[in-house]
Amino acid sequence: MKPGASEQAMLAGQRGHALQVSMRMLVAVAQAYAADALIPATSAHVGLSLSSLGEAGVELLESFAREGVRFVIPTTTNVLSLERDGADATGLQMRALDAVTSMGAIANCSCNPFLQGHLPQLAQHVAWSESATAPYLNSVLGARTNREGATALATALTGVTPCYGMHLDSERRAGALFQLTAPMTGLHSYHLLAAAICRHPSKGVPVIAGLDTRPAPESLLGFSAAFATYSNMAMFHMVGFTPEAPSLEALYPAGAPAAILIDAAALEAELIGMRACAPAEAQLVVIGCPHASLAQLRDIAFLMGASQVARGRRMLVHTNRDVLTAAAPAGVLAALRTAGVEVTVDTCAYVGLSAYAEGTTLVTDSSKMAFLMASRGLRTAVASTQECVLAALGQATRS
Repeated sequence: MKPGASEQAMLAGQRGHALQVSMRMLVAVAQAYAADALIPATSAHVGLSLSSLGEAGVELLESFAREGVRFVIPTTTNVLSLERDGADATGLQMRALDAVTSMGAIANCSCNPFLQGHLPQLAQHVAWSESATAPYLNSVLGARTNREGATALATALTGVTPCYGMHLDSERRAGALFQLTAPMTGLHSYHLLAAAICRHPSKGVPVIAGLDTRPAPESLLGFSAAFATYSNMAMFHMVGFTPEAPSLEALYPAGAPAAILIDAAALEAELIGMRACAPAEAQLVVIGCPHASLAQLRDIAFLMGASQVARGRRMLVHTNRDVLTAAAPAGVLAALRTAGVEVTVDTCAYVGLSAYAEGTTLVTDSSKMAFLMASRGLRTAVASTQECVLAALGQATRS
C-alpha cells in the first residue's frame, strides 16, 4: 500500500502530532492485513470508558484536543464508566468526554447509537468501535466496518480507514448454513441462537435460514451483541431479512451446502450452559446490554405492574439519554422508578465503576452481559425478560 499525498503529509507530521499518530496507526493496521488502500469513511464511533482508556488514554485525548484538531466525519461516543449527571467535572471520565466533544464528537454516550438515529446507509464505509455494533452495521444495515478499537478514533480524525475485511465484497460471502427450527420466544432466544451458531466455525459469513418473521430491532441488536461476544466475526446473513441475503439462491449460486440444524434442544443446551445460578437466586438483575429501547422500557414497566423490587435485590436497566427523555412524558420512567428499578444512562454495569463482590448472583436477558460479568467473578444466569423481572420481584422459581 502506498499512501496518497494527504496521508503522506500526515505521516510526516506536517499536519501535527495527532494526525501523525493516527495515520501511523492506520497504516500499520493496513500493512498487517495486507490492505492495498486507505478508503474514505463516512462516520466513526469511539470508545470512552475508563476501563479501556485509563489515565494514559485520557491524557492522549487531551493532548489531541489541545492541538485544535477536529473530527472530519460524524463521530458518536460509546458508553462511559459513570453517568454525567452528578459526575465530578474534573474527573478522568469527564475529561475524556470533554476532550472528544471539543474535537467535534456527539456526546450520545451509548453502545446502541442506532436507537438515537445514527444509522449508516447501505454500502457506506465506516469505522465503529464497540464489538456489538459491527455485526449490526454489516448485517442488518448493510454498511461496512471491521471490529474497530482505537482505530475508530484515528479514522474520525483522518477520514480514512484501511480497506480490508468487511470492506471487501470477497469477505462478505456466505459460509456455513444454519437451519433454524427452534421457536424464538423473546430477546434472550436470539442471544442463545447466536451462541449456538458461534460454536460452529464458518469459513465465510454464517447464514441463518428458517426465520418466519422479521425479528424485532431489539432482537437483531441482541443477536449482534451475542454474536460478537462468542466469536470474532463481524457479519451474518439472515435469509430474507438482511439486505445482502434476499434468498438462498443469491447467497449460494452454485447450490447451498448441507445445513447445520439449530433446534429447540440446541437453544436449551445453551441456556443451561449460561446458568451458573438459578434466576431465583438473583441479587442483581441487569437489562439493557445493548442499551434498552423505549419499547423494552415499556415492556419492563408492564411486567412490573404495581409490584416492587424485592428487599435485598437490585434491578438495573441501562439505556441512553434520548430514550430516557422519551420515556418521561409517557409515564414509563416514573413507573419504573416507583417500582424501585434503577434506570441508568450513559453507562452499564460492566464498564461502570461500581464493584461487586465475587460470587454475587446476576440475572440478565443478555448473554453478553452474563459473559462479561462472569469474567469478573460473578455467578450469572441468562433468562427471558419476564424471568428477569420475576427474579427482581423475588417471585422466580428455583430451577
